[in-house]
Amino acid sequence: MLYKIKSLLLYFLLLGLIVTAGCNNKASNIGNLDLDNVDNTNAASNIDTSETQKILEIEFWTWSPMDEIISKFEAENPDIRVKTKLFNYFELKDQYIKALTTSSGPDVLMFYSDLFALFTADGFLQDLLIEPFNASKYKEDFPKWEGGLSLDNKQLLSLTYSAAPQITLYREDVMKANGFPYEPEEFAKFIENPGNILQIARKLKQEDQYIFQWPFDLPNIVGLSVGSFDKDLNYIRQGELFNTALDISKVSFSNNMILYGNLWTDRGKEAIKNNKLVMILEANAYSINELERLVPEQNGLWKITKPALGVTAWQFDSRVAINAQSNNKEQAWRFMEYLVTHKYGYMNDIHSIPEYIPARKSIQEGEVLDAYLGNQDISKIFYELAENMAPVKLTPMDEEANSIFSQGIWKASEQDSSSSEDIKEIIEEINNQLR
Repeated sequence: MLYKIKSLLLYFLLLGLIVTAGCNNKASNIGNLDLDNVDNTNAASNIDTSETQKILEIEFWTWSPMDEIISKFEAENPDIRVKTKLFNYFELKDQYIKALTTSSGPDVLMFYSDLFALFTADGFLQDLLIEPFNASKYKEDFPKWEGGLSLDNKQLLSLTYSAAPQITLYREDVMKANGFPYEPEEFAKFIENPGNILQIARKLKQEDQYIFQWPFDLPNIVGLSVGSFDKDLNYIRQGELFNTALDISKVSFSNNMILYGNLWTDRGKEAIKNNKLVMILEANAYSINELERLVPEQNGLWKITKPALGVTAWQFDSRVAINAQSNNKEQAWRFMEYLVTHKYGYMNDIHSIPEYIPARKSIQEGEVLDAYLGNQDISKIFYELAENMAPVKLTPMDEEANSIFSQGIWKASEQDSSSSEDIKEIIEEINNQLR
């Protein structure tokens, strides 16, 4: 399926040409940089080794405050200062696109995975496999290595700082009151079975309570476990588990068991406040934080467990990359390497885990108790899921293809038809629109 993929990428490639044409060769080609003999007039690229050492400033863009980590880095690297620019999470996409298609971008950027996928075309981000980065030495230490590769699989454009697994959030008190398993491990085992999921939905619907937010909840969860495209750019969201997930969606629709709202919509928020939405199948770490802000009075009532249908999937990760147009690539790499290898020795968010295996092993030794979840030890679930998650490839086509997929699932859930045939038609539609 590579016909319109080229057309879709043309936009990104043209922007890449604009960037390249507007930049100095020394800035755009690390291979031509002599990092030991940089022009002294360029203070941003020169480290003064004299007694009065100059301090070089690099710029870092993110949505998450990291003041303490940056202070530790600067203490260990007195020749570098990190200027941080914080963005609202929802404005990142526009700001990053604008920056990376002009000469105004920062040296280092933190991406969420879907946003990074847009920049896997060649030219925007620095290849970390070449000198002086040599990131290939870390290949065995980053399980999601493939997710940081360029579209053609030839360059490494990012490394993962932290990742959050797909989880299920559920009201423990509601499950217990209705006679269902309610301890996290028992409940995870129970919802591996499609029939049990529907049993919960039917029973709770009698009390005007819901576990399904949208028709595509379960198909999307299964999709996250495999990604969107393989290394040859074939769309891969199909197979028996997808058929099963769509079967459940069809039953849910025909029995009016879908809320049509979630934690981020007004309808969903009201349903949670009124004890109507009592399970969030497609949840992530940020869902816990949002629940605590929305319904602090429900403290201790919610628990997390593994995803439904027995799948394991990354829901979200934070990736670090270097702007290909940075004049300070050596210093940017020192900062990036410090971040992704967690040299400071801890996580600044208990709802995510380090991707770097040595750091993961050291951090996971202790309990991580979440007060809002009734002091549930969330580390055991997070790390167990992490051990079983397959890496997925990220591409600029993911967002458009998955939007078509979700729309197709929604439409198919309203029809009395074969799920396997429905999904075949959805894949055909994706192929047609991306050609």
